[in-house]
Amino acid sequence: MLIGALLPLLLMFFGVNIVTVLLVGLGQAHFVHCYVYQYRAGKMDADFFAKWVFGLTSAGAACFYLGDDVMIPAALVFILHQFFDDMYLYRKSTSRTDYIQLGLVLMACATIAVFEEHTIARQIAAAAMLLSFGIGLIAKERHIFWTLSLPFGVPLLYVLWNYQQGDWLIPLGIIIVSHYLRWLIYVYQSRNDAQKPMFFTEALILNAMFVLYAVATVSGQYNEMLSMALQGLFSLQAFVIWTMAHIASTIRPRWMKTTGF
Repeated sequence: MLIGALLPLLLMFFGVNIVTVLLVGLGQAHFVHCYVYQYRAGKMDADFFAKWVFGLTSAGAACFYLGDDVMIPAALVFILHQFFDDMYLYRKSTSRTDYIQLGLVLMACATIAVFEEHTIARQIAAAAMLLSFGIGLIAKERHIFWTLSLPFGVPLLYVLWNYQQGDWLIPLGIIIVSHYLRWLIYVYQSRNDAQKPMFFTEALILNAMFVLYAVATVSGQYNEMLSMALQGLFSLQAFVIWTMAHIASTIRPRWMKTTGF
């Protein structure tokens, strides 16, 4: 878990463009891989498709009305998704300090995303994350500190040191990539020895989607048909739509049993 949470921190030195390419490209591979496992588990029933279509259409409407600003609510929804997904995957009950850290991360993300041109917003975001660090360090269990506060807070404080417009996407992208990586590690470790080679091969093939996107993005040399395909799969607004469909399809009522609700 710690490797998956901390390894993506290295991305904070590569800038917003590289982080965006990584989160979007690897994201599509993650979505498809999750669908493969949901299908094998027999979870692709009417309820699954209803949730998937709801996520797809609601995100599509949000993109239509909000344009590029859709990234802000989408970022907050993702942070909530990671929080509750961690609770489910690691079978961890939540505490008050977990929710306080979650609230501080949401506040930091929303403040810097909405008011990034104001110095006071950056100060509020930095203060929120430092407070989250402190609470995480004194908490009885530090699960959320390692999987949310630290992977978001360290790159946020780094970019705030010399902030440029749009840099708030760097800490967001890093926790998203961390989410993907930790899912891969979790599922790989949960397979038996006979299943592990197949899982590794599937992950390798699906992440080739990212290679295609990365090469096309960096080179900028591709024909009109490929350009349309890339926009439909990998533009930021398209990524928001596919992300919300994925998140909606993974909503589990059982999370309430582990969160005390």
